[in-house]
Amino acid sequence: DLEAVRRRLEESKVSLSSTPAAAPESAAKEKEGRGPLGSDWMEGTPLGTEGPLQDCGKWLQEHWDTVNALPPDTCGLLGSEGQEKDGGPPDRVTKLRQLEEASKGEVGGCDESALHCAITLIYQVHQ
Repeated sequence: DLEAVRRRLEESKVSLSSTPAAAPESAAKEKEGRGPLGSDWMEGTPLGTEGPLQDCGKWLQEHWDTVNALPPDTCGLLGSEGQEKDGGPPDRVTKLRQLEEASKGEVGGCDESALHCAITLIYQVHQ
C-alpha cells in the first residue's frame, strides 16, 4: 500500500529529526546563512597536483556552491539507528560517528543530509 509506505517514511523523518544524533538547534542556528557545508567555496583552497587529484579538486570547486545551496531535506536522509526496520534509510549516522572516532576527528561528514555528508567526506579526503 503506497499510503502506508508514505506514512512510514514521514514517521522516519520525524524520528530522525528527534534522535540524539540530529544536529542541535543551536548548531543549526550557528550555520544559518552559511549553508549545510559551512561556507561557500573559498578561493585559494588547494585543488591538488595535476592529474586525478586535481580533477577531483576541480569537480569539488565546480559543484560546492550548488550543493551548499540545496536544502538538506531534499538531499537524502542519513538514517539513524532503528529507522531501517521501519522502512527508513539504513543507519549511516552510527557509521559516520565510527569513522570520526577511528580517524580521531580527522575525517567526519556533515550530518545535514546524505548528499552534504558525501561531499564533505570527499572534500576532507581530498585535502
